[in-house]
Amino acid sequence: MDLLNRVKERGFAPKRRLLAVTDGSKALRKGVRAKWPDAIIQRCLIHKARNIKSYLSYRHHGEVDRLLSASVKQKGWRPPKRLWRSCEPS
Repeated sequence: MDLLNRVKERGFAPKRRLLAVTDGSKALRKGVRAKWPDAIIQRCLIHKARNIKSYLSYRHHGEVDRLLSASVKQKGWRPPKRLWRSCEPS
């Protein structure tokens, strides 16, 4: 929270709703919510990919990269959701 206090003290005052892209830290997410309650919080895709890959064997890393790349190119949130669901075991 100290970091966000300093950011705010230095004059950061968004005119519109804040979009905060984080590394997935729960503390950072909580701090952003405390300072800017209406903020939109999104996880960085690079950090998300690293997290997913840490649970998979190396041979699946390419597939994760392809899925993330394809989902980023989609418009809206429904197409990527369908894309990822197609990978779920049946």
